[in-house]
Amino acid sequence: LMTLSVACTSIPVQETAPPLPVLSVDDLFAGFYGELGGEARLGPAISQAFTYGQISYQYTQAALMAYDPHLKGWERFYLAAIGLDTGLIQASEPPPQDTTIPYANGHTIDPSFWPLIQALGGLSRVGNPITEPRYNPTKRRIEQYFENLGFYRVENNSEVGLLAYGLWRCGDSCTPPPIWPEEAEVVLPPPVAAEFSKTVARLGEHFVGFALSPPYPTPDGGTQQIFENIALKISPAETGQPALLPLTRILEIAASPLQPPSSEGGMFFYPIQDRLGYNVPQEFLDYLAQHGGLDASGAPISQVERVGDDVLRQCFVSLCLEKHERESGVLRIRPTPLGYAYWQYQNQAATSGKPGITPETPAGTSQQGAVTVQAWKRLAILKPGQQQEIGLTVLEDNHPVEGVGVELIFPLPDGSQRNLILPPTSDDGSSSLTLDVPEVPAGTILSYTLCAYYPRGQPTCAEDRFLMWR
Repeated sequence: LMTLSVACTSIPVQETAPPLPVLSVDDLFAGFYGELGGEARLGPAISQAFTYGQISYQYTQAALMAYDPHLKGWERFYLAAIGLDTGLIQASEPPPQDTTIPYANGHTIDPSFWPLIQALGGLSRVGNPITEPRYNPTKRRIEQYFENLGFYRVENNSEVGLLAYGLWRCGDSCTPPPIWPEEAEVVLPPPVAAEFSKTVARLGEHFVGFALSPPYPTPDGGTQQIFENIALKISPAETGQPALLPLTRILEIAASPLQPPSSEGGMFFYPIQDRLGYNVPQEFLDYLAQHGGLDASGAPISQVERVGDDVLRQCFVSLCLEKHERESGVLRIRPTPLGYAYWQYQNQAATSGKPGITPETPAGTSQQGAVTVQAWKRLAILKPGQQQEIGLTVLEDNHPVEGVGVELIFPLPDGSQRNLILPPTSDDGSSSLTLDVPEVPAGTILSYTLCAYYPRGQPTCAEDRFLMWR
């Protein structure tokens, strides 16, 4: 009841005089703050103590501490339910089959967060979960939102921290600390467009991910919205109903060779041609069955591939699925954030003033008169340590041109650039090379330009790009 009464009251941000540059926790909250772990957990104070009604408050980086003199004992001190102000309240999910995984308020609790939750006093202090555990590709972290606090851990790091609820909720009315972990920033997604809301609810928010873009018009008069894992579009010329974009084709993720049925247990064979096809783990099929089935994902286009020490991936027409062997609960099977990659591509195109990529207009093609050049790469998504093969095909009146000189212009993240000469085009009009790629953060888009000097001395150039991911 205490939590509900706080949640239903609009708690103001600090509206008094601007706080001092250096702030400390008020004596009223000092004991409560220390009990919760002090600055090491809640972060420093970012406002002075203030009163609204008869309740006293003070913001820290991660929370809003509250004191109600009408309650008894230590119940007078609590954390306000500012997590509800995010609006990220997801629909309830059934309990996990693994009964050792914590579950409350219709949501699984990520097991890695549970020890810190208990250390903070349990759900009575933290509040109930309001979302499922999720992977946030923008911040590259596992996160989960609760009523009073938010939890996160950076990808490939077991250390758990608290999201900066207080900094987000208080905004410009508070004084942020001079140094704070930016990976703890609260970033709220755009709302789901009304025309896509039923589809998102049917497929499931875990499957779709948060929205990354607002809805926007497409050249054919349709509407499109990009989410973390997928992209949805309504085309008036077709059914007028939302459909998943074929992201693996748009992002030029290559299909892998067909294979015969596997004798390995737990695999389902999806036939394609002449008794050859793709072997799909039953776990992936079970996951898809809960989220629209193969009608949503499309047919498989690749075999299962190990893309990390503990990660397996398989791609379908509209998305890729991953199995994270070290995770449990809802994070064990989850989509690759291809929507995030598509969004990155579109943002880069908007910044450069060049057209983005669509199913109808793939990246990397340029034409001057009868001469067409098309840049290509072996992998649209490259993981650290892999080499990239890139190349160019030159056509004149749709016929390959042999013996054309080709130059690669490859800007590097440090501001320098590589200029490399490729071998002259062969009898099929193509030239390629294998490239060592510099170490860059996951999510970085690397662009390059290939120029064919044909007709002689006249460059015709095409740009292309690929995404660095784990």
